[in-house]
Order: sequence, then structure tokens, then C-alpha cells
Amino acid sequence: EEQKAFLQKCQFRLHERTGFAAAIWFRETPDATHQHAGTITAATVAPNIVEMSYWLAESYIGKGIATRTLRLISQRLLDSGIRQIQLAIAVGNKPSRAVADRASYRLDHIEANDATHSYSPTARIVYVFP
Repeated sequence: EEQKAFLQKCQFRLHERTGFAAAIWFRETPDATHQHAGTITAATVAPNIVEMSYWLAESYIGKGIATRTLRLISQRLLDSGIRQIQLAIAVGNKPSRAVADRASYRLDHIEANDATHSYSPTARIVYVFP
């Protein structure tokens, strides 16, 4: 049910031109078959400001995939006229916080627990780029 709601939200954002979701594909070697490693999404939160999120399957964590993907998509968004990109990461999610650091995002502020975000009932650290 949660996945269905996520996909519906992605379809709505794409239709309304307020965001996107994309699969992250990876292959171990040039001759290997591409495998679906994860997902990256973006949603407009204010004029020229986008909030991005990403997810990787456990077997792909630690290979630099999220960092490279985040850098690439972030640069493309900036090149398209987006002024700022935000990441809102749960305080306890150290691997995702490390991705933000490696991708040159900077810590902006910490949001307290917010019941309006059913997907993130814990405090979140907001990173910004550039």
C-alpha cells in the first residue's frame, strides 16, 4: 500500500510538472547487465527550489552509487534553472547523511519531529546545495 501511494504521488508530480522519479541502474562491469539499484526523486517545494530523496537496495550501498547519482542529478537541476536543492534526512540515517556530505551538500538546519510527514516521523536534518 505504501509503494502504491509513492507511485501515485510520483505520477501526480510528473503530470503536474512539479517533480519526477527515476530508477537508478547499475552494473558491476562494462559487460555486466544493468540492475535496478534504487530510486531518486525530486519535488518542487517552492519556486526554483526542489527537495530530492533517494533510496538504494542494501546490496548496492557503499559503492558510491548514491553519491554519483546525487551529484549528477543535482548539477542537471542547477543547469536547468533550479536555484537550490534540499535533502531532508532522518537524524539517525548516517549512511544517507554521508552521501549528502560527499556530494557537497551543506547542513542547513534540523527540523523537529513533524507528524505531518507520515513518511518521516523522526527529526530530520535538512541539507542544501549549492
